[in-house]
Amino acid sequence: MKTPKMLMLLVAVALVQLSVPATMIIRREIVLHTGKQFRFRTAPVDPYDAFRGRYVWLSIMPNEAEYTGDRIGRGRKIFLTLKQGDDGFAEVSSVSLSRPKEGDFIQVKSSYAARSNRIGITWPFTRYYMEESAAPEAERVYRDRARRDSSAASVTVRVRRGFGVLEELYIEDLPIKEFLATQKQ
Repeated sequence: MKTPKMLMLLVAVALVQLSVPATMIIRREIVLHTGKQFRFRTAPVDPYDAFRGRYVWLSIMPNEAEYTGDRIGRGRKIFLTLKQGDDGFAEVSSVSLSRPKEGDFIQVKSSYAARSNRIGITWPFTRYYMEESAAPEAERVYRDRARRDSSAASVTVRVRRGFGVLEELYIEDLPIKEFLATQKQ
């Protein structure tokens, strides 16, 4: 009698354990397929760090936004409503402490409140993972191009219901893998 109950309990625990990563994967894929695409500028960061592994470290711009509400401490959950700027890059149209009812928005964390009308932004996507052998060269090219021209490097991010997924890293309007391939020719 105990064996069927134990087996059912084991199956139930296994299903719960599998549902967590499955939910995370499905959520990401839904955002990539149905989310609205925004393009963000990026800024160069410190040189390659061996402890960070094989990815390109990104600094997403804008890194602060206008905010006229009460002072917000570091690490506070905030919501940014996004809009497409005239130059094709994403802009923050408003900052809110509560989830917006409409529009394209993303949940981020505050990094600081420098002045009474500005707030720092900690974006949830700062790493662009790629094939291990190509990542060091991509990091070098990214740093070099981004330092010379602030519009040379950008990323596209899909946004849906407050969740954002990094889609692609671009160097001079080419996806990074294509850009690296043209450099080898």
